[in-house]
Amino acid sequence: MKKIILGVLAVLLVFAVFGCKEEQAEAPAVGEPQIVEVSPYADQLYVEVSALNSLEYFYDHKEGMRIVGEDLGCKTEYTGPSDYDMNAVSAAIEQAVAKGAAGIVVVGWEESLNGAINSAIEQGVPVVTVDADLPTSNRLAFVGTSNFNAGVELANWISDKLGGKGKVAMLGMPTLSNIRDRMEGVKSVFAGNDIEVVQIGDSKTDAVGSAQTAAEILLKYPDLDALIGIDSHSGLGIGTAIREAGKVGEVLATGFDRDNSLLELIEEGVVTATVVQRTALMPYYATLILWQLHNSEVALTKDDKAANVLNIPGFVDTGVMIVTQETARSFIR
Repeated sequence: MKKIILGVLAVLLVFAVFGCKEEQAEAPAVGEPQIVEVSPYADQLYVEVSALNSLEYFYDHKEGMRIVGEDLGCKTEYTGPSDYDMNAVSAAIEQAVAKGAAGIVVVGWEESLNGAINSAIEQGVPVVTVDADLPTSNRLAFVGTSNFNAGVELANWISDKLGGKGKVAMLGMPTLSNIRDRMEGVKSVFAGNDIEVVQIGDSKTDAVGSAQTAAEILLKYPDLDALIGIDSHSGLGIGTAIREAGKVGEVLATGFDRDNSLLELIEEGVVTATVVQRTALMPYYATLILWQLHNSEVALTKDDKAANVLNIPGFVDTGVMIVTQETARSFIR
């Protein structure tokens, strides 16, 4: 038996030695030039332009652009002003055209951007809006949350928590189309039950402004049942105001998106929940659509160009999730 075991070990050793030799033979010699495959799309540049890009919310936008660039083997860039400056956004769109961008992804904050978007398209640079849509522009498609449906989903969740009755207030930037759509979705649900929207407050442009507005609402309506944040910074402001007013646990509080500070307030029980969007997928799929326009042979007709047909989806809904205390930790970056 001992001889058999030694024989088997000898055979295994021979295989191991030859295996190593094969691997070594396949490895390039020291100093031998490496052959690096270059993507056929390496020269194509896709640019996302947005305002307020210093907000933590846009971390996922930046990641989505980075990852899609790696996946497609093309160049991607994220740019725009850190403040709410629509003139600067328009200028960034024009700069992307001047740089020879193959396509531009735009967060459609306001209709004042329509001119820059339409101009880019007239110059042969396709534009897809994300996150907030500008349907009155000539943009080719929109990728993002169906904001009305997101409002409906949130309102249904709140209605269940309140038993279909009570007084609530909403907080958001009402000048933005995506925020207005969310608010309309919320109101459409509450119109069918006994929940009254007593006030819609302006969250301003940061958590400090939203905290001030939330504090004023709480003071004005001491019997308020819920304070609903509709944009990315209102939830944090609401949590701050509720804590300072000593109403933690008394007022149902919600936010929008996945700011770490907001998620920590949810873990603490100060804020009840937040609506999380699949944000990184927005620029990711928008860039895929733009890439398809340039590189894909998939067609709807015998000659899409001659038929004036764009074989792309006009709208991609990336959906939302409601995150509560039980799941908040998983979403903290």
